[in-house]
Amino acid sequence: MFGMKSLMAYSNRVQAVAERFFVITLPENRAMWLLVFMPGILAIAYGVDTWQYITYNAFSLEALGNKAFESYQPIVQLRNFGFAGLFLRYLKFLHLNPVAYISASVLVCLAIYVLVYKIARQIMGMHFEALFATLLFLLARFTESHGDVVNGMWGNPVFYKASVSAVFTLLGMYFALNRRLVGAALFFAISINLHPPYGFSAFMFFTAGYCFHVYKNGMSDLKRFIIPALIILACLMFFVVNAPRFEVSGMEHRMQDWFRYSYNVSAADITAFYDACKYAYSLVPLLFFAFFVMRKQEDAGIAKYLLVGSVLFYGGALCVDILHISGFFAPKLSDFFIPIGFRRGVWIIYFVAMTIIVKYLLQYNQKEEDRNVFHILFFISVYLCPNIVTVSLLIVSLNLFYPGRLTAWLLIVFLVSVGLNYLAGDGRHFFFFSLKDSAFVVLSTMLPYLLHLAFRRTLDLKFIFVLPIIIFLCSALMYGISQNRLKRSFAVIANNGYLKYPDYQKLVAALPQVNRNYRENTDFDMMNAVRKLNTSGEMLLFPPLSLNFDILLIESPVFLSLLDFENARFSKKYFEYVMQRLGVLFQTGEPYSILPMKKLEYNQKLEEEINRRYIALSSEHVKNLAVQYGIRYFVTSRFYDDLALIYRSGKNNLYDLKGQGLWGGQQ
Repeated sequence: MFGMKSLMAYSNRVQAVAERFFVITLPENRAMWLLVFMPGILAIAYGVDTWQYITYNAFSLEALGNKAFESYQPIVQLRNFGFAGLFLRYLKFLHLNPVAYISASVLVCLAIYVLVYKIARQIMGMHFEALFATLLFLLARFTESHGDVVNGMWGNPVFYKASVSAVFTLLGMYFALNRRLVGAALFFAISINLHPPYGFSAFMFFTAGYCFHVYKNGMSDLKRFIIPALIILACLMFFVVNAPRFEVSGMEHRMQDWFRYSYNVSAADITAFYDACKYAYSLVPLLFFAFFVMRKQEDAGIAKYLLVGSVLFYGGALCVDILHISGFFAPKLSDFFIPIGFRRGVWIIYFVAMTIIVKYLLQYNQKEEDRNVFHILFFISVYLCPNIVTVSLLIVSLNLFYPGRLTAWLLIVFLVSVGLNYLAGDGRHFFFFSLKDSAFVVLSTMLPYLLHLAFRRTLDLKFIFVLPIIIFLCSALMYGISQNRLKRSFAVIANNGYLKYPDYQKLVAALPQVNRNYRENTDFDMMNAVRKLNTSGEMLLFPPLSLNFDILLIESPVFLSLLDFENARFSKKYFEYVMQRLGVLFQTGEPYSILPMKKLEYNQKLEEEINRRYIALSSEHVKNLAVQYGIRYFVTSRFYDDLALIYRSGKNNLYDLKGQGLWGGQQ
């Protein structure tokens, strides 16, 4: 008996310490301390996002002042017009100084956590519920939990235009919820001009819900909306007027050709439809649960209007995508709609749904049975690291323990969403499974549940529900420490000293360390050879889709590059420029005819077809291109007897066309 009393007393002391540390029973101002420490924890666990830093910040800054990048000015213009260019130029010190960049990344992460907490507090009304919803929403794995939206809000701290745009979006949401509409409009305007796809998508999702709230609660003072509306309109006009222009001679391509091309290159980037199908197995059951919870709550407050309005807007965006996929386009409107895509604002739906669900769960659990606690813990763990297997196990478990029409409908909804996932990925995403994530789900469900069974008379259930988040943080932190992720991030960025501007060549050479796909698919030997040989910056021709992020490494003018293909998604005129060059390269009047898209999924047919045609180029045609466009170097995997071979890597051959006497200069 004495041993049991001692154990109970010890458990009470442990809980008291844990509750003080995790701010469960303390006033709201203490909750902020956890948020202050969170960016530092994430930086240690994940490091800072060096991949985004190199491919956006470092490349854009180098391209602005380096003559070797003059041929990429259309790409630089697309990436850096408007506020984005100001962000690079006037915050250059923060981008280039390693300590300043990493500090800015951590501070941006802190701003995101604090603002999400403040918004959740405004929506939910209670500080612990808001804190719990904030941690659950921001710590979750973004690619499965929130859809394919990489805007710097999840995972690695990062300081670039998308993450800063997210901060201004959150400021706009916070000011709008406090009925300070002029300030909200100004922040939304900055966000849109800083990163149009992210800023405008999030603005539209939030505005749809906010307008629905205003409509349901009476529009007594419309004059308050005039100035904010004018600010947003002026922002959009600024965006339209200052958007880069590309003058292209030749045939005008049809809208459906541009859409087919963009969908084939990256369906996830330009359509909400593809993203919705791919992650339907997570989003659809979550929405089903949120709407069920909303009906049971007596007063869901503004959250229900935000959720309904944003879901209605999402449905409209999906309908427009389906029209585009079916071949129906609206002049001018489709020009604007396709590059935005609207999948980047879906996180608004996830966030609002999470506030509704968390508020319900934390009020619901106090009087329920042990099995309910188990399923709540299971839900929290699955949301943090979902995959089709764990989500299906959760739903099957609910059907076993709570048989009825509700869980039967949930099972049907889930099966339909899995079918959508199969449609989007043509089987590639189906039964996506991660042993590591599944092990985490089991551990973070069972360990808190066993503690609940052992100490349910003494342990606060709030503490039990926080444990999956604690386990998630601890496992990520231990893994990050074991891998020295923060130190490795510093080593990449601070290659020239912690307080000195990094060497761009060393940054680029570090790319394989920070991206496995890049490491496996890039011919670095050929890249280095070209950079050493082409000191005068003459034009290069190589397979457009086979060398990832080629221009980062080569620093040579190129006839057609991978980035040309990628950025053509965001401008119809730029697409026409790429098609014009592709037509010249392959001697075809309708180059888009080689872009297959018979199924609604991304596939490798485009890359395979272009590479097949590229390898089949005749030496006579290559010589003609050299004369017409001043191309000196030619990279291909094919061997030509009548061209001057000057270097061979393990994958490709490098020919010097100037050595053929095709155009002026030394033989």
